[in-house]
Amino acid sequence: SNNGSISTNRTIVTIVTMVLLVLIVGISYAVYQKEEEVTFINARVGDFRVNLSNITSTSTNNSVDLSYTASGYNASTTCTFGTVKGTYNIGATTVNNSKCTKTGLTQNTAYYYKVCTKNKLNQESCREGSINTKYNAPTLSNITATSTTNSIRLTYTVTGHAPDYLCKWGTSNGNYPNTAGMSLSECNITGLTQGVTYYYRVCVSNNGGQNCKTGSIATKLNPPTLSNITATSTYNSINLSYTMSGTVSSRTCKYGTTNGNYSYTVSNPTNSKCSITGLAENTTFYYQVCASNNGGQNCKTGSIKTGIRLSSLVKVGDYVRMTPTATSYSIPTSTTGYTSAQTINPSELNLWRVIKVDTDGTIEMVSDKVSSVPVYFRGKEGYMNLVGGLNTIAAQYTDGKHVLRTRHMGYSTQKEKCSGPLLYQNPGDCGSDTGYQTDTNLVESVVGSLVANKAGTTTAEPYWLASRLFGIGNGYRGRYVGPKSGVSGNYLYHVDSDGTGNPYSWQYAVRPIVTLKSTSEKLSGSGTSSSPYTL
Repeated sequence: SNNGSISTNRTIVTIVTMVLLVLIVGISYAVYQKEEEVTFINARVGDFRVNLSNITSTSTNNSVDLSYTASGYNASTTCTFGTVKGTYNIGATTVNNSKCTKTGLTQNTAYYYKVCTKNKLNQESCREGSINTKYNAPTLSNITATSTTNSIRLTYTVTGHAPDYLCKWGTSNGNYPNTAGMSLSECNITGLTQGVTYYYRVCVSNNGGQNCKTGSIATKLNPPTLSNITATSTYNSINLSYTMSGTVSSRTCKYGTTNGNYSYTVSNPTNSKCSITGLAENTTFYYQVCASNNGGQNCKTGSIKTGIRLSSLVKVGDYVRMTPTATSYSIPTSTTGYTSAQTINPSELNLWRVIKVDTDGTIEMVSDKVSSVPVYFRGKEGYMNLVGGLNTIAAQYTDGKHVLRTRHMGYSTQKEKCSGPLLYQNPGDCGSDTGYQTDTNLVESVVGSLVANKAGTTTAEPYWLASRLFGIGNGYRGRYVGPKSGVSGNYLYHVDSDGTGNPYSWQYAVRPIVTLKSTSEKLSGSGTSSSPYTL
């Protein structure tokens, strides 16, 4: 028993001595595990103590990350969280001796944390702190861009917390050197140039992140101008002329029969005119012409009435007034063979009678009287040019705008000028022909017997003028205004057979027959002698 006590005492002394050596030297220590058993561990004093340092915290919108340095003999770390300081009732998602993570948290919330490290000897070191989770990044949607000639307006929807926002723009894609003022619902970019494409970038952000949208839009053009519009019409068409200025992207020309209702569209208007065809006669049409681009539209409206085609109104015997093409006409000596030029006044024949309405819409008319001034033809030149000369003279009494063809009384198919040698009874293509009688009969059936004052007198005589020449004896003759009897066979010699021997000049008065174009329209009048139709 004493020996056992002595042995135990020796063991205790040994342990105490070794602990003192460990504390003094710091080289090794021994741990009593059970009686008479000692395990030696090679370690420094610092490795034995517990340590928790260098703690840092970061967060996202739904998580917190803690990093730190934990050490000590068989150190183990715990990490807990809470939303109230001092109350840590939320466990970590993952934790080790260097990092602690907690996910599934609420955005923009203050979280308190406590991190503790304990060693095998139950020595413990703890640290506490707090950190806020961040916001969810804001969203940017429904962005819409509109423009004027000098500005751009961007509207959009921002969802979430967005304390920071930015609107930038430029003239090349991806380069936004300019900043514009903006709010959480719109951005306005001003002072721009018309017709230019601009690129923009809108961003919203918070501590949780950023969202951006980019795009482009062109500023609009100044609307084109439309001016100087005039309207003219025929019996079945309307012609609009106008001036379009500026950039014209599109144009329209519409019309209809009621004011404000333009139910018909012209397919090919230009920047200067619009032609509307195939219309009804004597009808009021309303028109609208528009010029537009992306900056707007300018329109002009108006109305005009289509004309009435004369052939739809007139009947045989009606009177028509037509202004001649010239106020005077000089007939050269080369045409008549006369000693000097002769002058007529076309305005004395401005009243006409309708003698035929053709199915093609043309109208034949004869002058209401013969000219008061006769024309003298003589010699070879007068003979050769009689037909052409009379018809040239007749054309001066008419309006070339409305007249399709002209002849003097009695002329139907004769060529205007004789050609070739003057042979006895065979003057080339001016041979004997009684075709003039067709016109004579036509005119007499409408206006009655043709009479006129004999040239140089006030005596009314039957009208015998025709464009035909007749061969008799050794000469060729034409009919003229003169006595029906008293002259051999009612003929007058015009030229001898050789075309040179006859010294006389023969007088011819002119009574034209004209054919009006099918497009001739009535402007006014009722068709009577006191109120003739005007064209």
